[in-house]
Amino acid sequence: MTSFEEQPTAVVLPLGTTATTNPWELLARGEGAVLSSVPSPGTGTSWRKAVRGSSALGEGLGTAASGTSQAVTATGQRFLLQMPSGTTDPLMKAVGGGFRGATQNAAGKFSGNVTLTPINPATLARSIGPVGIGLLALTVASEMLGGDEQARTLDEIKKGVDQLTARLEFDDDARLRTAEQTIETAHAALLDGASIPESVGLGAAMADLQTLRNRSVALLDGWERVAMQLPPQPDGGDLRERLGTVGRLGWDAFGTAVHTAYRAIALDSRRIVLTAAEAQLRNPGEPLTAFTAAVEADLDARAQEVRRMRALFIRLAGTPLELRSWSGRIVPNFVSGAALENSRTQALFAHLSAALAPQASLPATADVDTVTVDSRPDGSMQVIRPT
Repeated sequence: MTSFEEQPTAVVLPLGTTATTNPWELLARGEGAVLSSVPSPGTGTSWRKAVRGSSALGEGLGTAASGTSQAVTATGQRFLLQMPSGTTDPLMKAVGGGFRGATQNAAGKFSGNVTLTPINPATLARSIGPVGIGLLALTVASEMLGGDEQARTLDEIKKGVDQLTARLEFDDDARLRTAEQTIETAHAALLDGASIPESVGLGAAMADLQTLRNRSVALLDGWERVAMQLPPQPDGGDLRERLGTVGRLGWDAFGTAVHTAYRAIALDSRRIVLTAAEAQLRNPGEPLTAFTAAVEADLDARAQEVRRMRALFIRLAGTPLELRSWSGRIVPNFVSGAALENSRTQALFAHLSAALAPQASLPATADVDTVTVDSRPDGSMQVIRPT
């Protein structure tokens, strides 16, 4: 059995306003993050590009973990930062696991006990600070899980959309691609220097994104009005026509408009996290809870927009569609074609409601409150995906 002296050591980073440095008290209050360092196995799936070892993230982790007394190996070090349980909940759809009183191995799994130590006060003045490290870790978790969930949902939406019109695809997709690329560039800059330079162009790209999101919300308002005014068994052709009238997009563009709306909302949520994190990094005296309070209302509003879309499609999918008739006589071929179109319409609504349902982006065994970063022999720092 491992003796107390041989147990791995982890440092507890204070993230709140409590004056104590007692590691167990910080964890009990939910105001501490556990940082451990183990020899890296050199395995795992890398996430995005590596950052410099001298970056804000690299220096922060390295300085804070300097008290864990782990020897550097040929394969580098693996830093494991476990945030307080549920810290990421406002940022993404995930389940917090709670502090387990154990350390993690190189694969990110809990194994054995751990000796907890408070961070050295002298250490706090030499780097970005514990709350800053926590903020950067939260942006990594948010971008990773939020980006994965966004990609999954968009793929599911596309599977149910028969036609993506060229007008919307070219005009809006270019702006949305630019917005996403700018968000990723801004995040890389934040990890590197704890700030987002104006040269990244985040403000201009986000102005276009806000325009698309506002237009999408206006479309959603219009679609909801159409749904509220429907008779119990509406004519399918009339429903498609009325939905297409909203925004004068036409029925053929409906599926693409839904795709664009979700994408704009998801990207705007990621933008909220980055800009709020940068704002707090410029004012390092605030606790981590101040960041959560700053983003929670805006993120809840974006989540509500997605819930509204899903509720709309659940309602439409459950609405029986009839065929338009004239004096009780309908041409057989017309009946067959219209019935097929009605079936496709309801299948589309059902598919969209399922695509927008919240789903876990990670395996059930993954701990979404833990961020894993490898310090590699070449001096770079690489974020590793949870396994």
